[in-house]
Amino acid sequence: MYQKEVAALDSIPKYRFDTSKTAIARVDDFSTVRYEKNNYSVPARYLRKDVTVKGYANNINILHQGTVIASYSRQYGSGYTQYRLEHYIDLIERKPRSVHNARPVKETLTEEILEWGRQLPGGNKEMVKLLRLCIDYGEERILSIKHQIPIHIIPSVDM
Repeated sequence: MYQKEVAALDSIPKYRFDTSKTAIARVDDFSTVRYEKNNYSVPARYLRKDVTVKGYANNINILHQGTVIASYSRQYGSGYTQYRLEHYIDLIERKPRSVHNARPVKETLTEEILEWGRQLPGGNKEMVKLLRLCIDYGEERILSIKHQIPIHIIPSVDM
């Protein structure tokens, strides 16, 4: 019976089968892509371009011309938006006055970093530098450095 079965078997494919649910989406004016009732941010340089969204069981990959530009854990609710600050930092550096009102800033950073940024004497430009440090070195590391600075050196809002 095995010899009869072997004649009917196909060979194993040379490529891996893609199990994703794939869709083409346009990056909107907020530099986000909508996929199944949720939004996911992409770098601002892809604004108004078509991207490929591959939805797997636990994650989402967003590709532009075959290159992965963003990956996220999949959200199964509706109306959620996931931001990544690194997608917006170049834009914020060009427009520093927007730093305190930008949703990606408000929704990705802790209140402690935001409050510290408001206290910096250089205003918005110094806040943008602080954001860049958080992206480059991680928010936890920046906060650990802040906690090592003597209190009398850190400017206060009351000044």
